[in-house]
Amino acid sequence: MSDPAVSMLSESDWAVLVARIKSGQCTPFLGAGMSSEKIPLGSDIAKKLAAFNPDFDYPLPDKGDLIKVSQYIALTVDAATPKELVADIIKKAGYPDFDKPDEPHMALASLPLPLYITTNYDDFMYQALKRTQAKTPQIFINRWNESDQAFKVAKEAAASNDSTTDIAATELQPAVYYFHGHKDHLDTMVLTEDDYLDFLVRISRDQALIPPRIQQAIGGTSLLFIGYSLNDTNFRVIFRGLVEQQKSTKKISVTVQIRPDEPRVVNYLTKYFGASGIRVYWGTAREFVNELKKRWDASPK
Repeated sequence: MSDPAVSMLSESDWAVLVARIKSGQCTPFLGAGMSSEKIPLGSDIAKKLAAFNPDFDYPLPDKGDLIKVSQYIALTVDAATPKELVADIIKKAGYPDFDKPDEPHMALASLPLPLYITTNYDDFMYQALKRTQAKTPQIFINRWNESDQAFKVAKEAAASNDSTTDIAATELQPAVYYFHGHKDHLDTMVLTEDDYLDFLVRISRDQALIPPRIQQAIGGTSLLFIGYSLNDTNFRVIFRGLVEQQKSTKKISVTVQIRPDEPRVVNYLTKYFGASGIRVYWGTAREFVNELKKRWDASPK
């Protein structure tokens, strides 16, 4: 059982999550903390980018803000450079030890989940699923930044209910959906301030860019936000948008947060998420995923 000092989920919350996994109605939403054992967090990557070249001196005080540092490099060098640098850091980091059953991605991959949504650029979740016996994972990338003509074609195809625009995901053929792009497709990466603004504008104007299966999962399943903190810009943006979509369903969703030392901060965050019906698990991504896996293994099949 989980330590009450770490987890604030009730036994009934855990039971509901296990039941939702059994019915295919649970969707992990993965953030940077999920991969932080191999890939530096955004603030550390930002500092690397701020000093990426001996002749480059980032002049602003917020050297730990990846979005702002990336924006500066995009404007002073070119738009591709920050994405190339971030992709290179991810590739050089290598892979987690997938042979360890408690590795967070492997623990998630062992569950009968049909769909995984991530705002990370790495392919750790996909690689973990590939190593899971009998599963054939699929990759789908949000093509929010396609050319205007390609965007128009995709929109028209979606409007015509063409099944090829949607995602077919099952337990044995699970899908990993890259919400903010992929390291091997630089144009899809949502990284700079301009990227975030353009992404939000395009998504808000043309919701057909988000496949129906993803919209259904966001609006109609229990979501597990793993690897985010309240300070993450992408988490705040996604959280606010998803809360609106989930108001009609009111299914249990969980956010995994590192427990702050200050009790007042804990109380604030609990109230912040609780106001939207989001349960908080205080702990690391590894602790949460493996607690969930233990409860799944102990449940009657």
